[in-house]
Amino acid sequence: MSAIGCVALIVAAFVILAFGETVPGWTSTMIIVMGIGAVQLICLGLLGEYVARIFTTVQARPTFTVGYDSHEQDCQDSIIDGVPAP
Repeated sequence: MSAIGCVALIVAAFVILAFGETVPGWTSTMIIVMGIGAVQLICLGLLGEYVARIFTTVQARPTFTVGYDSHEQDCQDSIIDGVPAP
């Protein structure tokens, strides 16, 4: 939205410089509307990040996962012919 506002500002400046006349009030109205829209989108993005972090926290998942248990691997290696080692 802010990119559209910047493009509109450049186009409006070009029209004013090239033709010397525009519809009165159009330029300022469009720039204000695009600027407010850009601020709203930025605020919405920040709110979305906040809600996403809350959602991730509320799930109560551990911060890490265990790939394998080395103690379990040692126990399996010590079993010979179905008889565990003493």
